[in-house]
Amino acid sequence: MPAELHRRLTTLDEEVDPIDWDVVEGNWGWEFPSDYKEFMDAHGEGSISEFLMILGPCAQLADDENRMREESLNAQATWSSTVENERPPGVDADSLVAWGVDGNADILCWSRRGDGPHEWPVVVYRRQKGPAWRVYDIGMADFLVALFDGAFSENPMSGAELWEERNHRFLSSKKEKMAFAAGIDPWTGEADPDAGMFG
Repeated sequence: MPAELHRRLTTLDEEVDPIDWDVVEGNWGWEFPSDYKEFMDAHGEGSISEFLMILGPCAQLADDENRMREESLNAQATWSSTVENERPPGVDADSLVAWGVDGNADILCWSRRGDGPHEWPVVVYRRQKGPAWRVYDIGMADFLVALFDGAFSENPMSGAELWEERNHRFLSSKKEKMAFAAGIDPWTGEADPDAGMFG
């Protein structure tokens, strides 16, 4: 993960469960981009500023909690249902792999094209504003830094929660679930009797 993205994130976790990438990539059938692997090794699956969920790569594809597989299938179905002349060229449905979803139901993907994962562009489905699909010829980490800096010609997301906000907090899904189960708001650390009621 580029050092700049790491500097922008204040992590609320101390320990990250290790990922056996040989097993994960063997089951998925491809290598993942190096910046994503470095992000997962440093932070794990979780949320940026309680808005953007960075999806982890479950080793077992049939796992009921495999959000990456679920959102990838969702992205592929959405792409296929989009009018053809509204789809950017050079991408096909089967190439889409989701790595992030946000509170507005936007989906952030890679398109598995080129000679390897270092060439995969970021493909964004922006649910609430047109055009619905955009391709960015950069990797995940560079995309997030550019999003935080407001460096694109326009906000690639439906909402402005991360746009032009240079620094963010990151909370792992594991720690978030533990806090909710204990009746604690994981983002404030304060008691919340409603914590965990909705998921």
